[in-house]
Amino acid sequence: MKSSKSRLPVPQYSYRQSIKKEDREVYRRIALILTAFFVILLILWFTGTNFINALGILSRGSTQSNQTTTSDSDLPLLVPELEKLAESINIDTITISGETTSEVSVTLFLNTKEISQTKADTTGSFVFEKVKLIEGLNLIKVVAENSKGEEKESSATITLDKTKPNLFINKPSEGTTFPANTNSISVSGTTEPNAVVHVNSFQAVVDLKGSFSLNLPVTPGNNTLDFSSVDAAGNVNNIKLSISVDGSGEVTDVSQ
Repeated sequence: MKSSKSRLPVPQYSYRQSIKKEDREVYRRIALILTAFFVILLILWFTGTNFINALGILSRGSTQSNQTTTSDSDLPLLVPELEKLAESINIDTITISGETTSEVSVTLFLNTKEISQTKADTTGSFVFEKVKLIEGLNLIKVVAENSKGEEKESSATITLDKTKPNLFINKPSEGTTFPANTNSISVSGTTEPNAVVHVNSFQAVVDLKGSFSLNLPVTPGNNTLDFSSVDAAGNVNNIKLSISVDGSGEVTDVSQ
């Protein structure tokens, strides 16, 4: 049987009160997001692509600034490493190159005098071209410096030598005639220590004092002896002389 008491309707305000505080916060955030979205749409509608381009420029500028800061300040400063130079050379203009930290300042000093300044590239390489040397010993120094004022240096020496090496022939003498059928003769002389001596196509042994000797094959008739001495810098001194061997008789060895 139905109850004689009729059920009372629930007031509308009781449903509103059942909404939790957290739910109201969610609805508020959604409303803010939708409002922001419509504001952006309106901005794009009125400004077109100018607004997007401006954002792109700002983004690129920020990226480049970060890269510059990283390469200039954050990287450790490396001691500059010079490409190997010859100990002696007979050319008075050279190129000096090497490597250090990327994009730092590099200064070149020659015999304590500042000659030039450059900047290392993004790989750390640097080059100084047409560096003019002075006759004799040259002291080369390069100094790398970063934006913090830190410095690292490296040095090397190179000798400019444009003088021909001394070359004297002890034997044989010019115009010497050797017995018939002589098949080899002894040649000797002096030059600079560490020089390289050739007689015709044969290399002679040079000792620490510069003395050299060689047993040289000869043929009957006239023989031209071409002596050549080359020093460490590449300078060359040549001497030519002629000897002769009689064309008949037994084979003779006069190399002693």
